[in-house]
Amino acid sequence: MEPPSLRPIPTRTLHRPRQRIVLFMVGGLFALMGAAMLISGDAADPASAVLFAVIAAGGLWIAFRSCVMGVQIDSMGLTERGLGRSKVVPWCAIGAVNTGDGPGLAPTEAPGLVLRNGEKVGLGLSPRTPTPQSTPTSP
Repeated sequence: MEPPSLRPIPTRTLHRPRQRIVLFMVGGLFALMGAAMLISGDAADPASAVLFAVIAAGGLWIAFRSCVMGVQIDSMGLTERGLGRSKVVPWCAIGAVNTGDGPGLAPTEAPGLVLRNGEKVGLGLSPRTPTPQSTPTSP
């Protein structure tokens, strides 16, 4: 029988399906709007053409990144993929796992990592229902 540390961890990706669907739809809408404005000839001057191209490219980026968003767990460590970036954290760099304010416009309590160098990495996977926090009672 192998020791547990030598068995590979199967790759698992955690994500929020509704968030992926909404972001894909919003990104696709912006990509279509930008492309439609470019094709229809409404971009008479170069500034309009650049603006519509940026809107289309931004929409495509949001639609693409929404498909790969989430937290991937494998034998090498954790990979947190957001809209703008991906952060790879090897297992040996994790100092602690805590719960704190998650990333976003309306931050909620979400799991996060504290690396050995003190850097904090939010995982962006907020629980469906808030968990009550224990408060110390005084005698």
